[in-house]
Amino acid sequence: MFPIPFVPTLDYRGPRGWNADRTAVAKQLNIPGGVLKHAACDLIAPPGTPVLAVGNGFVRDAPYPFYPKEGPLITYAFSIQHRGFVARYCEIDRKVEVKVGDYVLEGQVIAYIGDQPGNDMLHLELYDGTEFGELSTPKILANAPFFRRKDVMDPTPFLDQWRATAVWKQSSKYKYKPRDADGRLFLADA
Repeated sequence: MFPIPFVPTLDYRGPRGWNADRTAVAKQLNIPGGVLKHAACDLIAPPGTPVLAVGNGFVRDAPYPFYPKEGPLITYAFSIQHRGFVARYCEIDRKVEVKVGDYVLEGQVIAYIGDQPGNDMLHLELYDGTEFGELSTPKILANAPFFRRKDVMDPTPFLDQWRATAVWKQSSKYKYKPRDADGRLFLADA
């Protein structure tokens, strides 16, 4: 399932895609050698846009600050263990629809895109699950130029495959189905 209800107008490839140059960020973080590559795909969407589970899985952690910025605006991240991979959903609002240990279903509303300076987005990272520990930290120097765990992988082929499921139009108001018996929230049909 595509992780937001629509395919963004601004492509998740190129400057917003996997392996894009992040030299400016490397300088801000004082990364040795000053080289950093983008370890994700950014899906540009307005704040409040629902974030959807890309597949069934278990919520691994509670929302935690993602790439903290100075000032009152901050976004969050959390991860879900899906079948065959871990997805890290980043640049989200602190308000989420799930908690640690919840079993989520494909297409379930799990979070909302946060508000930040510049482009608002879902920053999606995928990991094949062959490594253990934290997914991302500047201390992970072993996997330059991504500075993520060694099992980080390119989300582009997955997003390309999931595009056909993004059938809603970009909107500021989405319609939701009544919550199911387990309290799960889903978008109403497009």
